[in-house]
Amino acid sequence: MSKESTSGLGVLSRFGPVDVPDGAVGTVKTEGAANQLTFDITHVELSAPGTYLDSVAYIPAGSVVTGVDVIVTEAFSAFPNVDNVVNIGTDGSAVTNGAPVEDADLVSVGHQDLSADLAGTWANRLAADTTVSVELSGTSATTYAPTAGEAKVIITYLKLSS
Repeated sequence: MSKESTSGLGVLSRFGPVDVPDGAVGTVKTEGAANQLTFDITHVELSAPGTYLDSVAYIPAGSVVTGVDVIVTEAFSAFPNVDNVVNIGTDGSAVTNGAPVEDADLVSVGHQDLSADLAGTWANRLAADTTVSVELSGTSATTYAPTAGEAKVIITYLKLSS
């Protein structure tokens, strides 16, 4: 339990532990240049052919993507073919510019670090503002109709001058 002491000079001092909402402790230190773009993927977004992302998300020009993490919190239902891949990357070209998530990595709960798999423009400094999308590729990708699945995607990038 914390105690408060007022000196009468308009200064308030607090002693002892401070209650933090939701049990969070500490601060997120980003060293000033590091940023994170976070969004969720659910089975609903992957149930129709094409590109999936609930909102417009982009990484600014001049940035360097340093990591992509996928945290599966609810296993996705089986993909129709073993060559199906969920590609997280540049809108319209995520297959070649971004990071692939293999189907085997999505059908079980866990954490996947895709940092070593960055490809194309995502392996270098981005020349232009880059809209991020999630695209499904592979055999029968347009007929995939999952009934379960949820994951959080965290893209870490250094925002440098353009």
